[in-house]
Amino acid sequence: MKHVNNAVVGDDGWVDIASETRGCVVYGPYAELATGRFKVAFDIAAEAANDVARVDVVTDSGTTVLAERVVQAGTTELEFDLPGNSVVEFRVHALGEPFRVAYERPLSVVLDGAEAGRFLTLRGDLPEFVRRNYSAIRRLADLGVDFDVGETITATVQGITCHVHSEEELQLFTELFFINEYTFISPVDCVAIDIGMNVGLTSLLLANNPKVTAVHSFEPFATPYARAAANIAMNPSLEPKITAYPFGLADRKEALQVKVQDTNTVGVSIAGTSVGAEETIHIASAAETLRPIIDSAKSAGQRVVVKVDCEGSEFAIFEDLERAGLFQSIDVMMIEWHKWWDPAKTQADLIRPMVKSGLFVFDRTNPDNPMAGSLYAVRL
Repeated sequence: MKHVNNAVVGDDGWVDIASETRGCVVYGPYAELATGRFKVAFDIAAEAANDVARVDVVTDSGTTVLAERVVQAGTTELEFDLPGNSVVEFRVHALGEPFRVAYERPLSVVLDGAEAGRFLTLRGDLPEFVRRNYSAIRRLADLGVDFDVGETITATVQGITCHVHSEEELQLFTELFFINEYTFISPVDCVAIDIGMNVGLTSLLLANNPKVTAVHSFEPFATPYARAAANIAMNPSLEPKITAYPFGLADRKEALQVKVQDTNTVGVSIAGTSVGAEETIHIASAAETLRPIIDSAKSAGQRVVVKVDCEGSEFAIFEDLERAGLFQSIDVMMIEWHKWWDPAKTQADLIRPMVKSGLFVFDRTNPDNPMAGSLYAVRL
């Protein structure tokens, strides 16, 4: 959504403001920022040599002005301080003269090592990754994540330590450790199965559960698998619980040649990406692979908990498990489902075999997002 009044953002990214126009012409973008000092840039082009616009930074729905300036043509940077987490707008107001303004108003953090050191352990210069993701890191730090920044960046949360490579992992910290998407409290011992291990954070979260005796984790892509192995090795008290398998699950055994990107590990299915380096991945039958794990847990009197987040493969996995009659041996399921491949498939195709097996299913799919959602199921 483009936040403009009585104007249009052109294909070149600029907004043309007509003569005699007055008032706010560009507003938003309603950026959620953490505590800190920031800088936003406004680019304006005009033939007039006099003042053509007023730019400002506001919060509290426009009632609090953090910085403002009347400007001529050129690039203007406004610095502003936020004492706490806030939703911020960067606005442009017309003064009656015609001008053009770039809709994109680049934002950066004004941060030195001393400021960052208030909530990060710093071992050297402040990396660009921290500057670029300052608000997300600061928000996580306020929630209790300890960041150690040196040649590499590590984070420790709830006793679990892992490397930080990307913005995706910052997102995972929020989903796993604060939204608690896969946190459960059990009265009995369990074996957990993690389908879609990615960089191993969910596997570590599950292994950190005192009632989980073992975690079996599946990840077909080389980069996230290697990152998961490194993260698991950083947690020696949890490592013995986790068995990681370098392949994915589906309804068959097959080697696939796909394209991958190291910068994108969270939202990738076994179909790969449209661009990137070629990689051979392996998939195996979910039923054949999981049967001995499930049978072993049941013979030991343990419950079976299955987490599934595999970007569309869940439909083939469920069909394979249903044909093998394995749903009857699963006690808890935690699922993020994705409707990437077949528009005819919905969460109903996943719910049906679970309910048929006697599981109570909680459908948390948001109707505003028909392409993905969450399901939880439990056997009483």
